[in-house]
Amino acid sequence: MAEKKTTEKTGRAAPAAGGTRQAGRSKGQGAQPAGVTTVPKAGKPKAAASGKTVKVRLVRSGIGTPQDQRATLRGLGLTRLRQERELKDSPALRGMLVKVRHLVSVDGQPAA
Repeated sequence: MAEKKTTEKTGRAAPAAGGTRQAGRSKGQGAQPAGVTTVPKAGKPKAAASGKTVKVRLVRSGIGTPQDQRATLRGLGLTRLRQERELKDSPALRGMLVKVRHLVSVDGQPAA
């Protein structure tokens, strides 16, 4: 009777040699026939395409604020007091600024 190979730490069965990927394909390649190309979808024009930016500055600490507000500050790239970032203007950015409007200033004025 053949014994299965197990890993030393967990005692679980070790993966088979060669892994589970199909031969000849690397990660991320789709299953499209040869010679077929995809066309990117047409979407809405982005507000950032106009080149408008917003200057955001962290004026109050995120300590003691709810976790989602701290995550929003990290998403804006603001990690230190008086840190400034110039970000592309978009509806998503505006929504983030509304969420933390009591902690940041926009273009030198409160984001209200």
